[in-house]
Amino acid sequence: MGRTPRLAVAGLHHITCRGNNGRTLFFDDLDREGFLSMLSSVLARWLWKCHSYCLLTNHLHLLVETPDESLPNGMHRLNLGYAQSFNRRYGATGHVFEAPYYSGHVTKESHALLAVRYIALNPVEAGLCQTPEEWPWSSFGAFLGLRRAPEWLATTWALELFADEVSAARRRLRDFVLNGTRSR
Repeated sequence: MGRTPRLAVAGLHHITCRGNNGRTLFFDDLDREGFLSMLSSVLARWLWKCHSYCLLTNHLHLLVETPDESLPNGMHRLNLGYAQSFNRRYGATGHVFEAPYYSGHVTKESHALLAVRYIALNPVEAGLCQTPEEWPWSSFGAFLGLRRAPEWLATTWALELFADEVSAARRRLRDFVLNGTRSR
């Protein structure tokens, strides 16, 4: 019996990928930089927008917006490319990812806000840092203006959920992520 086809619809998707059997996906910064480079290519090829991301040790999160039904094709390209690169670099064979990927279709603003918060807090929950803005492999520091955002990261959408003026939006976004409160 074949696998159930993935939901392939245009819109916002919270994506998670995990290392096979909980194994490490990113051993060092070179691994993470390579993944982000591949992500940039996939975003450009399929005209996706990336609204948030976080690369941890054994898993990752993405919040991407697709203009069409290309999510399965783009994720196949991204995960296959990274797995091939990973296996070449480490002289390994076989599966790198536990499964192709998990995706949740985000249809409500409240769900989108919770996804942004969850993604930002993930490295804190994993014990990798004390505050989410400290983690260099997440979009959160770029949202707050603490790091230069990759050219492919769409920061405007999330900030505009909090305020029209950038500095107020950054303060409110940080407060929402840390305390779960939102004011507009």
